[in-house]
Amino acid sequence: MKKLVSTLLCFCLLFLSLSTVAMASFANSLVITEVIEDSWIVDVKGENSFNLSDSFDKRYFLQSDEYAYHYDAYSQLDKAQKIVYDSIVSNPGILSFEISFDDGVFAYSDFEQNYFTEIMNAVCTDRPDIFYYAGYSIGGGNLYSNGNYIQSIVYNIGVYDETLYTASNLPVYYNALMTEVDRLISSNTFDLSNRYNFIKSVHDYLAQTIYYPDLTTSDYVMSAHDAYGALIEGRAVCQGYSDAVKLICDRYSIPAVCISGTSGNAGHMWNGIQMDDGIWYLMDLTWDDQESRTYYDFFLVGTQSTNTYFGGLKFYEEHVNDDNLALPNLNYSTVKYNSSQNHFSGFGSTYNSRFDSENGYLSLSVFDINKSKVYFDGIYTGIVPDHGLSFEFEDYNDNVIDGYVVVVGDPDGDGYLTRDDYDYASDLAVGGDNSVDDVNSAACDVNGDGYVDAIDLALLHLGEEGLNTDYNLEG
Repeated sequence: MKKLVSTLLCFCLLFLSLSTVAMASFANSLVITEVIEDSWIVDVKGENSFNLSDSFDKRYFLQSDEYAYHYDAYSQLDKAQKIVYDSIVSNPGILSFEISFDDGVFAYSDFEQNYFTEIMNAVCTDRPDIFYYAGYSIGGGNLYSNGNYIQSIVYNIGVYDETLYTASNLPVYYNALMTEVDRLISSNTFDLSNRYNFIKSVHDYLAQTIYYPDLTTSDYVMSAHDAYGALIEGRAVCQGYSDAVKLICDRYSIPAVCISGTSGNAGHMWNGIQMDDGIWYLMDLTWDDQESRTYYDFFLVGTQSTNTYFGGLKFYEEHVNDDNLALPNLNYSTVKYNSSQNHFSGFGSTYNSRFDSENGYLSLSVFDINKSKVYFDGIYTGIVPDHGLSFEFEDYNDNVIDGYVVVVGDPDGDGYLTRDDYDYASDLAVGGDNSVDDVNSAACDVNGDGYVDAIDLALLHLGEEGLNTDYNLEG
């Protein structure tokens, strides 16, 4: 049966924080877990370990402002870690494969348990489509090094329930999940009129199609903890709800994260979503989806927001983040999202673009270009979101759409909303002719009315609130 309103705590296994990981076993392999002895490194063809520095581009900036606009865990990995991460997500449903490294990329001294744990946490945090991933092992007989650098490894993926997911059925399950996501997109399941309506339609659709299983019966299975259970089987606990939200947002390039933590003494998971004002808000769909009705007490709220039907507590009082989240230090709003506010990138025709058919300008917000996918009326266009580039793609009716990319808020094309961009817009607004006549002036026309005026300047200032220093107009 579904959870009741009075049952607020969500039972959830958060695999990122487990001290040990249940895995499929592999012959002649070394199982790496969160708890392991110091002697875990296997013999590498008789070579000794060298006391080398970290890989040349290794960076730790979990709490840094330098890359705060990168909301994913992938951005926090070094080059060798990213190669492993890319190999995992490029082989969906495959449980064992070999990874090779160019000489000088993977320092032998980096070959330690924590180094691989960071990769596991990043994949589990970023990629809800890799729903089965819960551990790893390095093939002991297939690890090669020249003494200074790792040359290649055999990487084995461990699943959290090998009676549920196996090497033979995982590709089938993976394809079924992605086919369902594609079906939701092609059938116009979600409202693409603006980002708020889109998130609300995702919230409502999942609440209507997912139920929370009775944890004391056989109806509760481990797939309830992932996106497959949520979207294919229609049952999920908090992790499944959160992964489903993120997976759908990912397909539309809407910045979203899954946040693991606790509520009371129980593990819990919820989502953070960046809205079109550039600010991050919080959503707990698990609690909003009750047997009696769908609530909005935890829909795009702030840390200080007080719920109405669940005890009147503030969000931060009942949602405590894990200390070891594999996420940047995102700055969440303290108040609920104002859906009536005219936000920076209020593009009406689709999620993250607006098309001017007369001039052939496809505009998207500077806040959206950190993700590579550009959508037009729900279609993934394949366009590279660089200001001023020409593009061409076909819509659902095979009509050719072509023109130039316009990054609104970034007329100088450097990828940021800066003081120089604001000054450029200001000069156009006070000039003799403030009408839009090229891609750079179109980048200053925030509200899309064909003119650069005081309203656009005000909206550019609005975009400054809540953002990191890279977008600060006062600099």
